[in-house]
Amino acid sequence: MPVLKNFSVINRPARMRIFQALNGVELSINQLADYLTDVPKPSLYRHVHKMLEAGVIQVAGTRHINGIEERFYTACEG
Repeated sequence: MPVLKNFSVINRPARMRIFQALNGVELSINQLADYLTDVPKPSLYRHVHKMLEAGVIQVAGTRHINGIEERFYTACEG
């Protein structure tokens, strides 16, 4: 497994689980919420935002549904 640049960012249980869920796949916040049922959706948004800023995850793609942009995230390597 590659060494993470900002391990301190994912050194929290919820963020580690988000990172593991996004490793090798692309998921939206809604899909993450379905997978991590014990993490409230507002917390998911906050954690994902912190992880994006730190560069440990990235936006892998987007799609537009009824004028709303849905983003899909994936874990970054190394």
